[in-house]
Amino acid sequence: MPARTQFASPDARHGWLVAVLPSGARRFRVRDPGLAQSLIAAGAKLVEESPDVEIARSCALAGDAPVAIIALQSLEPASSSRIVRGAQRLVRSGAIRLRSAAARRALRRHGYGVRRLIAWERTEPLREGGANPRRRVPLAHRFPLNTVVFGCRGDLPTSMLETALVAAGRGGPRTAEHAPVVGSSGVIVVMLGSAVLRVAIGPARERLDAHGHALRTLLDARPDPAVAARVPASLQRGETGLAIWWLEQRLAGETPRPPLAERLLEDCLDFLVALHGAGRRTAAAPLPLSRSAHVVAAECPAETRRALDEIAARLDRELAALPRGFAHGDFWSGNVLAEDGRLRGVVDWSAAGPGRLPLLDLLHLQISAVRERSGLRLGPALLRYAADQLPGDDVISAYCERLGLTLAGRELRGLLAAYWLEALARELLDNGRGPQQLVDATWLDENVDLVLNALEPSLARG
Repeated sequence: MPARTQFASPDARHGWLVAVLPSGARRFRVRDPGLAQSLIAAGAKLVEESPDVEIARSCALAGDAPVAIIALQSLEPASSSRIVRGAQRLVRSGAIRLRSAAARRALRRHGYGVRRLIAWERTEPLREGGANPRRRVPLAHRFPLNTVVFGCRGDLPTSMLETALVAAGRGGPRTAEHAPVVGSSGVIVVMLGSAVLRVAIGPARERLDAHGHALRTLLDARPDPAVAARVPASLQRGETGLAIWWLEQRLAGETPRPPLAERLLEDCLDFLVALHGAGRRTAAAPLPLSRSAHVVAAECPAETRRALDEIAARLDRELAALPRGFAHGDFWSGNVLAEDGRLRGVVDWSAAGPGRLPLLDLLHLQISAVRERSGLRLGPALLRYAADQLPGDDVISAYCERLGLTLAGRELRGLLAAYWLEALARELLDNGRGPQQLVDATWLDENVDLVLNALEPSLARG
């Protein structure tokens, strides 16, 4: 089975660089190949002599740069049991704390007088000093597996994030209503009263540009007011150092917890129907499922690769007659904003675009709710939903009726398989747990083989 070298390619988890790197830094000495590639993608220069910043392990630190950074990470627990995963996280988080203390001692030995420690988890606020979060967060995120220890000589330099705040006309870091958050694709997000600032470096820049492009494409299609009023307006875009930033309108509302109330679910249905219809006014070509299949197949044994490619080709043929439209691409409760039980906004449009199959956004909302309630991975959650909820899901039926779709059982199974391929590809491209873990045997068994064995016979039936 092919496997990636750990951190051998740009990683979405490198979003923390924006909040830590000095705004003027251009020259880096880095031993981690993944971090090196992320910095190269951002336009940085890798050097051995006279670096602006050195990023290294405690034991490998040379100490000759004005700024030194020690990044500590542990892979997410891989067990299918939530209890076992929690115990593993607790142990690994304790180990990270010990390594953080060793990192601070190493910085002191090299004469760095200013030291910062930032703990973080994706989709949660950065925690200066590793302090416990003030707001309610999932229990697992109280034991972070990601820590950055920062040392410098002289005054603390201005970070790329702080420079972006000033460039966007939003003052300094103290103007932020909440601590910065590392988003799911590695983009740093800061809430600023009536606006939201998104800042990205390296490969996450592509996701931020995709977010902006999708919003422009959608608004150019003159969507129904049910969509236009719930989409953030673009305010400003710029670059600062190695990072790019995007300032947009902040929408009202808070992220709801699943399961969604009936009225809110109806609003989501109205939104997705209108959103899909907006895509029919664009000339975009259909997005082929073979693209998603290739992303997943690259991590699988040869026999599985062939099966995935065959399924994608078959689905592209059999679903070709279905109407294509605009889709959000990651429509789940975490990207929904609600107020007084009503839908007020939808955020994070980096996976959005026209030319998409119907129903996939709604399937993502429903299956993500199963995952959040059960703690299951994608594969088992999808099969549980397909067995327990999909046959009589009134929301799915209402969506199809509103779009004028009459789906035979085979087409519905085909759309479920299409969703599975796209969701797997998104999880691999937007990973937050480290490439090695994403392709371990357990992940493949539960998310690829289990579903492949369940879906393939039904898809083969006429």
